[in-house]
Amino acid sequence: MTLPDIMSHIKEAPYYVDTDSTGEVIGVIYCADCIDIMRQMPEKCVDLVITSPPYNVGKEYEIELSNENYSEFLSINSNYLFQITKEDSRLCFNVPISMQKLIGRKSIGIEISQEYCKMGVK
Repeated sequence: MTLPDIMSHIKEAPYYVDTDSTGEVIGVIYCADCIDIMRQMPEKCVDLVITSPPYNVGKEYEIELSNENYSEFLSINSNYLFQITKEDSRLCFNVPISMQKLIGRKSIGIEISQEYCKMGVK
């Protein structure tokens, strides 16, 4: 499946589209809620996911969630990530090593990793 094929499933207009010298689409950025975009994507169409999920630590650009609601968000997000990524794909997520000073937790990466493992990510 090509990137234009995937894009044809998404109703939102891309924020940015990159092409190579032949005019072939090689990259696209959507300015939208990732879950809204992933809901529209075909299954098993993504080779690589690079993500920096919200840390839920009260940053000015975050919507603060209870721990229960944050876990639910991670679960929903993980379900869609697992649904759209191919079996042999890669998932890279950016999280700080320690959140101890901010929220009293050692690493949110452990929580996110555990959620991804529940979905079958290896």
